[in-house]
Amino acid sequence: MERRSIMTFPDTEQVRLSLHDGILTVLLANPPHNRLNARVLKDLALCVPAIASESVRAVMIKGQGRNFSKGADPDELARMEPDAHAAVLEACNALLWEISQLHKPVVAAIDGACFGGGLELALACHFRVASDRAILGLPELNLGLIPGLGGIQRLTRVIGETKALEMVLLGDLIPAAKAAEVHLVNRVFPRKEFEERTFWWIKTILSVPQRSIQEALALFAAARSQSEKTLVGQAAQAFLRLLPTAFDGGRFL
Repeated sequence: MERRSIMTFPDTEQVRLSLHDGILTVLLANPPHNRLNARVLKDLALCVPAIASESVRAVMIKGQGRNFSKGADPDELARMEPDAHAAVLEACNALLWEISQLHKPVVAAIDGACFGGGLELALACHFRVASDRAILGLPELNLGLIPGLGGIQRLTRVIGETKALEMVLLGDLIPAAKAAEVHLVNRVFPRKEFEERTFWWIKTILSVPQRSIQEALALFAAARSQSEKTLVGQAAQAFLRLLPTAFDGGRFL
């Protein structure tokens, strides 16, 4: 069935927006790796008013091309002054917290690589749907860092401490089937049908009355409480402490 476009939103430099049948697609348009550089993060923040629009019932975040996102831009990190690192990290954590607190479903549609900050962005969403060629992981410890955007806290909540410890400390990159097995992703769809099946899976969620969805998501957000926000801030400070000596013997993927 053909999707009906009912409204357009202005694009930013590295994020593209399109609305179909109440589902706003937020496209990370920074291929091939869709790195979360300062420009992309600023553009994502500019999209928040569009996401909050009453015409938007759900949000799907995806990457352009063959990858969802490989996380931070190492070249940009190397160029930044320490004060700039702290400011970008604070702004990014505020953005991910805002996404996690939305009272409308937010789905990360993960195809290809979803590493580091890319997975941290996906973990801030309510749902994660993957193609059968997706690979997910938090490899920061291999670089002398830790996940700085709340990845440890949210991963632990989503898959449990035992599995989260293993993924983080070993820096494991796991395929979509394994991610589904540990409940890191909600669904895995074949690559050739991925976009269409993800769209209709979201439509299935939206078959529930909108007021009910909003009230349920508000209660889930309240259950996470401010304690998670505090822990995310502590993780950011640890990331900044490690950054000056990072990358020794490691490499970005």
